[in-house]
Amino acid sequence: PGALYKNGASFGAAALSAVYDGPSDQLSVKVKRLALEETTFTAQAALTNVSSKEIALKADGQFSEMPVATLKAFWPRGLGEGGRKWVTENIDDGRWTATQLRANAPLSEFADDTAPADALEIRFELTDAVAHYRRPMPPLIGGAASARMTLDNMRFDIASGVIGGVDVAGSTVVLNSFR
Repeated sequence: PGALYKNGASFGAAALSAVYDGPSDQLSVKVKRLALEETTFTAQAALTNVSSKEIALKADGQFSEMPVATLKAFWPRGLGEGGRKWVTENIDDGRWTATQLRANAPLSEFADDTAPADALEIRFELTDAVAHYRRPMPPLIGGAASARMTLDNMRFDIASGVIGGVDVAGSTVVLNSFR
């Protein structure tokens, strides 16, 4: 965890299974439960070409509801770094719900930042948000949104919220150029 987390990370509980298939050179991993403070992560993943330098990842995962503070603490460095940086600097409060994560690319492409934009996709709902679109603008208060993040951008479709006394429900915010 030290390479992924600046100050390390503490997980509450874990239940996983892994199966390696020699003839296909594939490692299948099922994360039945990984407890991270107030949330739980589940996933299924396959690593192919594991005995070579061309290891590829294909994964689907889900998070239970979590406070933004938990997300900030457990979002690994280097994974969707542009989105991670924007979220940690600009979303002050709220809850992530219905979070789904998909990854599909060779690990080397993630490491050297050459993976296609959609090699990582995170879809989530955000509720009770306090967020800054552009500082020093006033923050969004009481925000609720559906969002989609890739390696290149993030899109928020705002269902409710107020910025400086103005109701911004129905607005869309797109943040580009994460890499």
